[in-house]
Amino acid sequence: MESSLKHCLKLLNDNDGATRKNAIRVLWELCENIIKHPQEPKYRRIRVANPAIAEKLLPASGAVECLFEIGFQE
Repeated sequence: MESSLKHCLKLLNDNDGATRKNAIRVLWELCENIIKHPQEPKYRRIRVANPAIAEKLLPASGAVECLFEIGFQE
């Protein structure tokens, strides 16, 4: 059985090139900020009204699922 994260990444990969690239870049930055600043609460929250999130991440199929799989919560 395939892992949920692997499934989410496959969904993400099915997006068109620009959508996929933008979403992966934002996901990477979110994870990188948590790794670099593990004690900073501001990096553990996502504001969906943030233009980068709203325009580059949320439109991508599988992106929200990836967020949940890596530990973000509603």
